[in-house]
Amino acid sequence: MFKLKKIKTVGILAFIMLFCNSIFSQCWTKIDAGAIYTMAILPDGTLWGWGMNNYSQLGNGTSTDSYTPVQIGTDTDWLKISAGQRHTLAIKSNGTLWAWGSNVYGQLGDGTNINKNVPTQIGTATNWKEIRAGDYHSLAIKTDGSLWAWGDNEEGGLGIGNTTNKNSPTRVGLQTNWSSLSSGLNSSAAIKNDGTMWVWGYNTSGQLGDGTTSSKYSPIQLGIGSTWRAVSMGDVFTIALKSDGTIWGCGHNFSGEIGLGFSSGDVLSLYQIGTDTNWQIICASSGFTKAIKTDGSLWAWGTNGARTFGITTVPYSYVPMQIGTDLWQSVTAGFSHSFQVKTDGTLWGCGIRKTLGTGNSTNDYSAILTLVNCPITLGIDQNENDKTFTLYPNPALERITIINNHLQTPEKTRIIDLTGKELIVTYDAENIDIGKLSSGIYILEIQFEGKSENHKFIKE
Repeated sequence: MFKLKKIKTVGILAFIMLFCNSIFSQCWTKIDAGAIYTMAILPDGTLWGWGMNNYSQLGNGTSTDSYTPVQIGTDTDWLKISAGQRHTLAIKSNGTLWAWGSNVYGQLGDGTNINKNVPTQIGTATNWKEIRAGDYHSLAIKTDGSLWAWGDNEEGGLGIGNTTNKNSPTRVGLQTNWSSLSSGLNSSAAIKNDGTMWVWGYNTSGQLGDGTTSSKYSPIQLGIGSTWRAVSMGDVFTIALKSDGTIWGCGHNFSGEIGLGFSSGDVLSLYQIGTDTNWQIICASSGFTKAIKTDGSLWAWGTNGARTFGITTVPYSYVPMQIGTDLWQSVTAGFSHSFQVKTDGTLWGCGIRKTLGTGNSTNDYSAILTLVNCPITLGIDQNENDKTFTLYPNPALERITIINNHLQTPEKTRIIDLTGKELIVTYDAENIDIGKLSSGIYILEIQFEGKSENHKFIKE
């Protein structure tokens, strides 16, 4: 998403973006597209990132860009990830909160305004549940349903009733029924457990949908309905999904990003987009929107300047247009790139090539959906002698035997190929038939006692 923000400290304009909730593929447990970078978690709990790293938003201790996935540290207990404009948030399996990257407005939440180039624990709480890294502010929900915010608050995007920046998590109100989050350019949105939708912050283009262009410093309910299922904020526009499968939009529409059939003027109140009632997933970005219907079809509208639609035939579309005929299960989008997961679990990307993790460092566009392979190592660089299990034989022709080195029993095993596609799943099995696999390299994931271990093997 292409966003403009006034930087108070230097008085210049900077580009920013926002995104959707993280997605899942068979290779990755979580994937979330940030502005011009991407963060992801593998099934073994390791953390990875790729793309631009000028503010150390990848968290690998450097500020060097990476055009292929690079592992962040060695921890294997990462659970959730949210990539923002220049900073990243994450939650570990023990409920702790971590952050890294740019911290000029306190958006990391560690009580300082100092950038961090590696994951840094935020406080000592162990009950964080949901996170959303915005442009220069952050949002989170704890397991008790309470809502928290920190970072830039120039336009009230924190929802705490004023415009004071906060460099530590600050509670928003006293309610304990918050469910999901989204964020835009200094604006925020959330849905409660009762299905009501709430918005606050920057409102210059009517992105809050309350019929005005006035910023709101505390959450206000949008409409009186209680049937909202999801909300996704782009830069200065909002797309929302009801439980009846209809989608609605408001805010900036000069690129047709709301999808109402025209491309001029701000839309100050929520309007239904078309008449279809089978929308399932929505993803508002910077000047464009992508969505998936219940039949698995992929749709896009708004600007296609960075080829983020995944097609070359149109520069823009003012109404939802279907992208190809393949079937899809999830989508996430950054400023100039997007990732989609097919129903077979494979990951596909489009947009600026250097953001896709395929090793290409150029600024030109991949205008067609491109298969994104998993890292070949898939977290298996550890010495095989140090692992709980070993495989025999390797290479193998017909069967693989799992040898138990430490009196552990496999609870579930998965064989996946190097694209992340799941091929074989077994339970309580120590002898696996691989006779039907084609010759090549595969990964055997072994799950046991809440852990997982990956082994590379060759099928002859």
